[in-house]
Amino acid sequence: MKELEKYYENHHRHISELSAIPPKKFTQENFHNLRVELKKFNALFDIINYCSINFKRKKSFKSYKILFKQAGKARELQLEENLLKIHDTRNNLKKFKAKLKNLRSQEQDKYFELRERVTIIKDKKIILLLAGIDKESIQNYLRKKEEKISQLLLKKNTDEDELHELRKRLKLMNYILVSLNKKKENKKRENLAELLGKWHDCQVMEESFGKAIRKGEVDAKELNSLKRIIKKIAVDKNQFLIEINKIVGVGKTKNKQRK
Repeated sequence: MKELEKYYENHHRHISELSAIPPKKFTQENFHNLRVELKKFNALFDIINYCSINFKRKKSFKSYKILFKQAGKARELQLEENLLKIHDTRNNLKKFKAKLKNLRSQEQDKYFELRERVTIIKDKKIILLLAGIDKESIQNYLRKKEEKISQLLLKKNTDEDELHELRKRLKLMNYILVSLNKKKENKKRENLAELLGKWHDCQVMEESFGKAIRKGEVDAKELNSLKRIIKKIAVDKNQFLIEINKIVGVGKTKNKQRK
């Protein structure tokens, strides 16, 4: 299928261009863009995995996954630093922010070390597999993906795990439709996907800061300031949940440690 071949070519080029940026010039936005590009590749590989029985998805995505996970560690710390810049205007968390900056620098260095060892090459086998995918297989694939999303949207008392599953499926479907040039405006779903993303970000930061407190990584003089920020994050998280509840049925959620 020509659309998928072109999509593969374009995003492989984008990943290669990002991978060529020197570490000192690699920005927060570059980390974000790299993660997005790798998610798009993952969506493409999901299509191939369904349509081609000979495709070895785990093996093909292995190098990309290594970079994706490490870039994610650096990106999460960047987001935490950005949030503290907003909420800690009086610089009450000077030591904690310095610790985060040091951790982020370490994770970024690990990413660049991995990048030197991981080879990203254009795979001719993947291009051949993409060329062999027919419209009927794509229609069947899209129908099954849509059915699973609809089941989650129609389910009453959706729990936390199901919300996370819905968030990932909506994001995957968005990338898939873009790759096939089938993206249509759906404000309700776009709004839901955005709310789920913000809710997830709040949850990750709330858990991360709470873990730092439990492990004794926060200076005693800064403890109350960080706890106040955690409460603000919890308020924002619950507000996003209220907005999500207007679109899908949300039941009682449990606070879980997520990796």
